[in-house]
Amino acid sequence: MKQIKSWSLQSTIILLLIMMCVAPMTVNPSMIGIRASHKDQYEKLAESFVEGHIDLQYGYWDPKLFELNNPYDYDERVGEGVYCQWDHAFYNNHYYMYFGVVPVLILFLPFRMIFGVRFLTFLGTAVFSSLFIIGIFQLFQLMKKSIFPDIPEKTRLLMATAFSLAGMWYAMDCPTIYCVAITSALCMEIWSMFFYVKAVWASDKETDAMKAAFLGALFGALAFGCRPTIALANLLAVPMFIVFLRKRKMSARFWGRMLFVISPYVIVGIGLMYYNYIRFGTPFEFGQAYQLTITDQTAYGNMADNISWSVIFGSLKENYFDWKGLCWNFPYFQFSGAFINFPIFILSIAGLFIPTVGKQLRNRRMFAFAICMACMPVIITVLDAIWVPWLTERYRMDFYWIMGIAVFVVCGAWLAGMKQEKRKTFCRCINALCVYTMLVCVLLYAIPYEDNITAKSPLWLIILIMAAMSLWLLNIYRLTGKAEEAC
Repeated sequence: MKQIKSWSLQSTIILLLIMMCVAPMTVNPSMIGIRASHKDQYEKLAESFVEGHIDLQYGYWDPKLFELNNPYDYDERVGEGVYCQWDHAFYNNHYYMYFGVVPVLILFLPFRMIFGVRFLTFLGTAVFSSLFIIGIFQLFQLMKKSIFPDIPEKTRLLMATAFSLAGMWYAMDCPTIYCVAITSALCMEIWSMFFYVKAVWASDKETDAMKAAFLGALFGALAFGCRPTIALANLLAVPMFIVFLRKRKMSARFWGRMLFVISPYVIVGIGLMYYNYIRFGTPFEFGQAYQLTITDQTAYGNMADNISWSVIFGSLKENYFDWKGLCWNFPYFQFSGAFINFPIFILSIAGLFIPTVGKQLRNRRMFAFAICMACMPVIITVLDAIWVPWLTERYRMDFYWIMGIAVFVVCGAWLAGMKQEKRKTFCRCINALCVYTMLVCVLLYAIPYEDNITAKSPLWLIILIMAAMSLWLLNIYRLTGKAEEAC
């Protein structure tokens, strides 16, 4: 009976959270297809596949585009008055979408073929965001049950809610083409993590573990076809794989099953490389080098040429420690580094230096996994600094989710080695930090930038949305208060 009540509480919280995240996506005309501009490329690529070609075909071409010495030079295009399809990949006189093709294949194309109409881009963000939220709740529930039973149910639910919002608030505000790429990759990776954890720490039978590991590999491989930067989180599978091997008996049958488990990486990898080859003549080019944007990325050369330690350290400072201060305009808040906006994320690294935490993680064979999670956001930041001309707030979505999982792991290990009388105080502090994280997400949502609703709509509308979001959060917090009774 208590299990049913606990499941019902979690389902209600997830439903409220999904409603809170999806509802604001529908209020901005530039985000929901009314003024699509260049932001409907997923929809157009699905139509292209139906028509039998892989490029994006438009009715009008500016002939001067073909006459430019360097069509990727923004200043040259502006100087010659050339019109082009903004933020597309342009190669051999064809327009391509440089964003990953997997969301098209698993969502946009099937919908187009079944119903004969477009699946709007913002709906893709809504679907993947919702699946990500469900995934993070399921992952934390699995880790509590199998690894960290000392985490109270209320704290688990609050952490899942806070880290879902921290990972998704930007998508709530700008559910465009960029967030389809990001949220689809986050969705694949969170479910990859869920199945890998299930295989390593929650499956006693080898057959069940292999099935879970196969699904983990499948979702992890698909992430490379969504957003490769986020897919780097597949490196987290390495320490889990080592733990997995130590728990199994080596045999020819075992290694045959392992080949089956890793086969999704091979199959998906070959498919993506072939897709790249038939577009750009090389299996390793996704199209980013041929973007028609402000920066000429064909001039970047290879990755080694772009390494600048000053840029790397500056990017690390910006992503984690940058303090922009408050401002005089509504909502009086600015984008700052991860540790400034969300202090709870400090635990993802600092918590590993606590001896009790390290001991508990080693007892559960999770120390190497936790170290990798602490390092992964740094690796992602470095690669972003090399690949892109400058960092924006949406790039932090690439690693917020990892930091959230790392905090959950650290808190679980800390509680396991903590005396009973201190646990209640500790959980109250974590709960308070989670509530603060949720409120910060609401304020970040209301900052005017790019083409979001705050930059376009009257103040009263934003206040109304913020009030509704705050009420949603209040209801969620009240529900978590009932969680202890269900355990």
